[in-house]
Amino acid sequence: MGRPPESMATRIEGSIVFLSYVRKDDGTLWSFRCKVEGNRVIWASEPGGRWRTDLADDRISYRIVEASQEPSIEIVEAYEDGSATRKSFTASQLR
Repeated sequence: MGRPPESMATRIEGSIVFLSYVRKDDGTLWSFRCKVEGNRVIWASEPGGRWRTDLADDRISYRIVEASQEPSIEIVEAYEDGSATRKSFTASQLR
């Protein structure tokens, strides 16, 4: 969601992760739910938003990178136009 991991509050219910954060700019609360299918992360706005599974939706995937000194996770958001953004987080950044 383009925010630092430490700004997120999370809770897990079964296979769904609920996450939220307060946007600093205006103090509004943003809430989402996520689920993982294979290496894909599917999300929806909370409450009651649709799961982003349409072919026109951005596709978010992840991979675990263990080759470095500290394991990390790489998140890739691929867009319909073929471009993508990549972000990596070390294990210590996610604690």
